[in-house]
Amino acid sequence: MSQAARKTSAAGLTAPATPPATSRSSKLPAFLLTPDDVLWPEVGPALEGQCTLRQVDTLEELEQSMVPGQTGIVLWDARESEDRVAQLERLVTLASSFALIVLDAAENAALWKDALLAQQVSSVLSVPVESDILLEAFTRARASAVAREPASPLAATPWTPPPPRRIPWRGALAAVLAAGVLTSGYYFFRASSSPPQATAPQAGPGAPAAHQAGEAAQGQGASTRAPEASAGPTPAGGASRSADEQVDSLLEKARQAVLDRHYIDPPEQNALAFYQNVLLYDPNNGEARQGLERLAQILYARVQSDLDDKRFDLALQALETARSIRPDDPHLKELDARIAALRAELGPAQIQAAISAKNFDRALELIEEAGRAKAVSPARLAQLREEARRLQETSDATRFVKLLSTRIQQDRLLEPREDSAMYYLQQARQAGATNETLQEPSAALAKRLLADAHSALGQHRITEAEALLGAARDLGAPPKLLSSAQRELAAAREGQAHERAQHSQWLESARSRIAQGALIVPASDSALYYFNQVKSADPANADLPPLASALLAALVSQGRAALDARDLARADSLAAAAAAVGSSSDLDGLKAAIAQQKARGAAPTVVPASSLVALKPLRLEYPREALANGTQGWVDLAFTVTTEGKVSDIAVLDSSPRRVFDSAAKSAIGRMRYQPVLFDGQPIAVKASLHVAFRLDKN
Repeated sequence: MSQAARKTSAAGLTAPATPPATSRSSKLPAFLLTPDDVLWPEVGPALEGQCTLRQVDTLEELEQSMVPGQTGIVLWDARESEDRVAQLERLVTLASSFALIVLDAAENAALWKDALLAQQVSSVLSVPVESDILLEAFTRARASAVAREPASPLAATPWTPPPPRRIPWRGALAAVLAAGVLTSGYYFFRASSSPPQATAPQAGPGAPAAHQAGEAAQGQGASTRAPEASAGPTPAGGASRSADEQVDSLLEKARQAVLDRHYIDPPEQNALAFYQNVLLYDPNNGEARQGLERLAQILYARVQSDLDDKRFDLALQALETARSIRPDDPHLKELDARIAALRAELGPAQIQAAISAKNFDRALELIEEAGRAKAVSPARLAQLREEARRLQETSDATRFVKLLSTRIQQDRLLEPREDSAMYYLQQARQAGATNETLQEPSAALAKRLLADAHSALGQHRITEAEALLGAARDLGAPPKLLSSAQRELAAAREGQAHERAQHSQWLESARSRIAQGALIVPASDSALYYFNQVKSADPANADLPPLASALLAALVSQGRAALDARDLARADSLAAAAAAVGSSSDLDGLKAAIAQQKARGAAPTVVPASSLVALKPLRLEYPREALANGTQGWVDLAFTVTTEGKVSDIAVLDSSPRRVFDSAAKSAIGRMRYQPVLFDGQPIAVKASLHVAFRLDKN
């Protein structure tokens, strides 16, 4: 990547030229201050997704790139700095709202002790930089940068309700403080949010099983308010963005809604709806969960105010919404007591508020209480009970359709089993979603299933492809597309059968070579060769472990035999091959014995032929044709004298004339016997060479 292109390439996103008008970016800006283009590949990939990272060569370029009032992080490469103290002072002055990470040579670490103590520098890292250490330092710097942020607009501006409404000072103060904490604490919660998990959180005890999956935004056992598609995920059939982009967009809208004090209104365009939709994508998103907690605090404060002003409808709406978010809030006991005292005044309004807040479990509980107290007529209670049941079915169906669309976007089509697109499609059908509502997401799911099936077939994941195609068939995918995929699957099965036959042949060849003792040679026809072929092609093959055990034992046995024969090079080669197959105590013993022999000094492996003592001399048989033609010549041979004194591994090095006397020379030396060569009193195998001349007697 060119320097110009790299400087505009962000680790995750491109750094913004101007700050957002009404809310902050979810990622802090960061600058790598260095003229060294080689440093970027070390730093950039490690921080991908953590920040908006740009490289600048000089302090002047850094100053031009920064936005006034901006908060962020500077990673300063100080290795080539001639005056570190002066440049540090200038950098601290220029970027007073930035946390500073220094990158320097390891031997210069002591130079930064004072700067660290004075908190001018967040961390000092040695170059080359290790990724995990860099991420740890970046997390500390980010916390330091967040601490330098100015107060949020919401925290700085008191909430003044419109007249003629009167809000007691305690309720107003609680609402203002909660809203301030919500906004100013955003970066802290964003930084500490957990990564997305594969499985949606479970509902609390007592919730129906069909309601448990996807209860991302609800409290323990309380139903959620299900926002409509305008605030939720992109429909499956439309132009979808990535899940991360969807989450960022929804969080941005939630922050703006908080700034505008649109906590639960207008419908589907409020902070509550946006945070709940974030949790459809990422059930453990820290910012969304903390945002809902703060919303509950604001709503509980609002209940106090509305009750004081006898705005019972507003109070009940806020109370039941807050209860659905945070059912264990300590304010609840006091507020429920106040509501109970006003029950005669309220009539069925509290039940209606719970229904409006989509807190259906609470609504049914209130209906039963009203029936026992005979505070509401049986006819009205029956009407409310039916309304709660109908709206709960609609809410469940809406939520499951949204989860269906979301999981399609996340490519979680069949797995996890109870948090997948297929699972939520089934749940939506059971909840009463109409065929018309499900037509578009069902078609989108079938299309993605076919695409994933093709991808799985391309990667030889036959079982996975079969499951995907079966699901697509159940959804009614177009027959033409299914037929094409089925043909591809049949071809893949045929190829898989051929591969299995090949693997079986390799396994049998490996066992045969072990029996023959051909463990590592010939290189392409040995037990080790065939074992590696199977291991590479089918690492999960059930026959591999016993084969590995047998091969390992044979290699160690041959290694021991070579060591006993003082053939240290062969023993070492066999031990290395065995280590590549596996490990065992016998192999450890062989390695130790090899090491001991190396320490004592290696036995000779090549000796001059003149040093050998022949027990059976060389007797040549002159080839008849050469004798008839009067041809003379010679042959240079290489051979091994075994521990028994026999001659083996005979090879022709050179000859003249070519191939005339080769066979006769090899036969003659093969019949020879030598006195075994001794090393440390033990016979060893050695290599030697011999020049054999074929001369005619002139007489």
